[in-house]
Amino acid sequence: MRNSISSLAAKPVRARFYRAADCLLRVSVDDERVARLCERFIGDYCLAPVVDAPSGVTFISVEIKSPESRPAFPDGVAAREIVDGSYVVAGETIYLEIDDSLIVIGPRESAVIRVWIGETRRAVEPLSLATVLSYAINAAMRRRGRFELHAAGLVEPASGKGALIIGDSGSGKTTLTMRLASGGWRYLSDDRLLLGEDAEGIVAWGWRRAFSLTEETLEACAMARLNKALLAQAVNDPGKRHIEPRVVFPHSFISSCQPQALFFTKLVGEAESRVVKLSPSEAMTKLLRQCPWSCYDPATSSDHLRALARLTRQSRAYQLLAGRDLLREPERAAALLGTYLN
Repeated sequence: MRNSISSLAAKPVRARFYRAADCLLRVSVDDERVARLCERFIGDYCLAPVVDAPSGVTFISVEIKSPESRPAFPDGVAAREIVDGSYVVAGETIYLEIDDSLIVIGPRESAVIRVWIGETRRAVEPLSLATVLSYAINAAMRRRGRFELHAAGLVEPASGKGALIIGDSGSGKTTLTMRLASGGWRYLSDDRLLLGEDAEGIVAWGWRRAFSLTEETLEACAMARLNKALLAQAVNDPGKRHIEPRVVFPHSFISSCQPQALFFTKLVGEAESRVVKLSPSEAMTKLLRQCPWSCYDPATSSDHLRALARLTRQSRAYQLLAGRDLLREPERAAALLGTYLN
């Protein structure tokens, strides 16, 4: 059974409740320094603080602990490599090691994701801690049926239809989001979404709140209010700057949408951009590349894969070969993508 707010006993040094994608998350930390960094990380995401959480509401917890009570990394099980670390699977429990920190992710019905911060210098660096928090919080959200996707989300103003722009880092998602938002499109996020199911289909929620821009994108998207929107350098995106998009686009944020078009973007050196239709199977293959935990996490993989398959059935899918025109002509992105939504 998941935790209930009415069943809480002892309080750690710092515990906070947050709501995201119709789910309630509790984050507790027993170290003040880590707690401050945790709040900075959470501030970049669409995690709304909940001051007075109603009694009896179920939630899932991320508990971040100092290393004294850390369990051992399992022996006798082959470890698998993942970005920034390695993991082993024991039944439906995952042990994930990142820079000497350990994350224990329990079965689907588990109410708690437990994290032990390492004692090495690297383990307590902001980038490493941000990586650990990202893995832990996303694991918690998967256990509530909310699956992260490396994508931007927008809503076309004329039709009201949702579009996802999906791709690797550096594929142009943020630049396209800035261009489309400046053309009147509503936005969910420039880079991170959560997917979940309801009675009508797949819903996408904005996940990362702040936009993360390279210097090149900042120069290409020179806009009024952009300097006022600049935040600190991104903790988990070295070399990029965060902006508060609600300063640049004050009335354009929308919390969720039902996607009806998927654009898998890739930068090409051509003068003109091109759009190529994809089959559902081609779209599914590309989605799996952006969602490795649909295969890595045995407790949630079947639900995760079902959600991705349902997304490909409800949406038309395209390969967007992004050319120089999308940077050169501010209105080009809205005109091009809007064609496939109307």
